[in-house]
Amino acid sequence: MKYSLISKYRSVLMGFATIWVAFLHAQMWFRNPILATFKWSGHNGVDVFLFLSGLGLYYAYQKTQGWKFISRRLLRILPIFIPVAIARIIYYHYSAKDAFYLLTTLSFWFTYDRSMWYVSMIVVLYFLTPLYMKYCFIGKEKKCTIFSIVILFLISFLFLNKQQLLFFARVPIFLLGIYFGYLSHQEETMHKQTQIVLFGSMIIGFIVEVYLHSMDIEDALMFGKGGFFYCGFFVIPGLCYGIAKIAEWMRSKNILFINHFLEAFGKISFPFYLLHEICIRYFSAIMNIIPPYNYNGILLNCMIILFTYILAYLLQTIMYFIMDKIGMRKQV
Repeated sequence: MKYSLISKYRSVLMGFATIWVAFLHAQMWFRNPILATFKWSGHNGVDVFLFLSGLGLYYAYQKTQGWKFISRRLLRILPIFIPVAIARIIYYHYSAKDAFYLLTTLSFWFTYDRSMWYVSMIVVLYFLTPLYMKYCFIGKEKKCTIFSIVILFLISFLFLNKQQLLFFARVPIFLLGIYFGYLSHQEETMHKQTQIVLFGSMIIGFIVEVYLHSMDIEDALMFGKGGFFYCGFFVIPGLCYGIAKIAEWMRSKNILFINHFLEAFGKISFPFYLLHEICIRYFSAIMNIIPPYNYNGILLNCMIILFTYILAYLLQTIMYFIMDKIGMRKQV
């Protein structure tokens, strides 16, 4: 199998991550231990997004570089982000100052508003990626990746507070995604030994996560020294490769409905992420979401996920239509 298998099923993986994060945010709980674990571990879905973003940005860098690279990346997200940010400002009655920081994607850094922190993070990474690629990565891909990741882990673990950790402790998985993008673009074959290392790392990383969760020290490690963020670094590459292999197997057996289902969510993953929390808050305010383990609560939250999907699809379709009309899509 080649590394490019991950790139081939990128939309499937994005869809899986979207649903995973949606379950984490949803106000529903499960007695079934498998579903319960799937829910609380949903923060790993963000690491999947970052890993795949790094992979995708490597490919994008091969086509455009410098300011054009940055502008094309921003044009992919800002036309979707800005309408949702305005809706959030109106719905939550933001002050003029907070509205400014949200619209400029600076809110995470200056007001500590974590509600749309992923946008704040990815915009910074868009600006840093061309510099990293040009001055550090190209020509010394493996050494640069290892060195950068080790340094970032040391800095984040030793010196940073919980707000900074949310960014710095997750940059390593993004850089690893860039390296996987390089291997994928080169059509490198993933050897059996590498697959064993990835899957072994995934299992060990997840066992540590389960242990931390069971010991009731999740908050201390997640927001103190970022323990859960570090686990995600070891879990995600093997998980993504494993899901891609399953997707390839299902395709070979002509079992396509699961792939198509995940791809549908993957194609609207960004607007879905932006809208889901607002939809949860809105419906929670007007409807009675029943407490834990009640199937009505589970059904209602699944309906909210479906509603968010439809809303995200409409938003993306409308904004792409407008961008087509004014010629912006040609620049993306």
